[in-house]
Amino acid sequence: MIMHMDQGAAQRCIEAALRRKPERLVRLEGVTNNGVYAFSVGGEGYIFKAYRSPDWPEDGKLPFVNRVLRERRIPCAELIAFRRYDDALGCGWLIERQVPGLAADRAAMDERETVQFYGELGRLVSRVHQIELQRYGYIGSGVPSHARQVDFYADEWEDRFGVLVREGVFTQASLACLRDRFMTMLTDFADLPPVLCHGDLSLKNVIIQPNGDLALIDWDDATAFCWMADIARMTAWMRMQHDEADMQAYRRAFLAEYQTGYRREDFDRFEAAYHIYTALDNLVYFRAVGDGEGAARMKAWAAQKMV
Repeated sequence: MIMHMDQGAAQRCIEAALRRKPERLVRLEGVTNNGVYAFSVGGEGYIFKAYRSPDWPEDGKLPFVNRVLRERRIPCAELIAFRRYDDALGCGWLIERQVPGLAADRAAMDERETVQFYGELGRLVSRVHQIELQRYGYIGSGVPSHARQVDFYADEWEDRFGVLVREGVFTQASLACLRDRFMTMLTDFADLPPVLCHGDLSLKNVIIQPNGDLALIDWDDATAFCWMADIARMTAWMRMQHDEADMQAYRRAFLAEYQTGYRREDFDRFEAAYHIYTALDNLVYFRAVGDGEGAARMKAWAAQKMV
């Protein structure tokens, strides 16, 4: 667990890493999972993030991901310093150069502009997914954890979702039904290679730069899965944020510009089954944070997958 971090602790870490005193050090509000500050040095903007978890993101991942993105000139925040463990803060921290522009969730876009945005995002994510990795799962320093995608999810299933049986949300039989459907689908798509997946393609993690180009930030949830998993997680988020008509319009715009040579025509089938996992994952999260309404929606969504 992260130790209490005040502004002074953040400033000391920044000064030790950059050997300069930060200007206009401001804590960012509304960030629930980590402690985040914006600051500037010599007129350039930076982000300081202190982690709450001792093992997420896993050690070595962010330096690896930042290196491969920059090698391929994919717009992202430049990583300046990273410490996975820190005696003063408990769980480590990073400093990255701030990408100029506006987060897409704060941009005032009309319907036409939003459709255009998702098309541009599809092109950008295509470039990310051209980065193939050797294995699936947790990335670590560049060699992910599992030889097969289905094995990763099989190992994760009980740890993530067993609580739903223990707390009476689902019966053992009903959760097993969902598991079987999900695992069968993964087996059917075992030929898709592992690629670098962002893991959280929500609007808050996309920066619209002053020249109109997009950049992806916050790679803490990056993993190695097939391309369909990253996009199916995104469309699950879209389904929670938009009504059905808007969601389908944005989804079509993204997929129309997304480029891949791997079983594009089968995405709908993969997506439908993968949303079993995302519904259960969100259900566990909403219950943990006390969001009863969100938990009820996710339980109903998961239950639909048993029909």
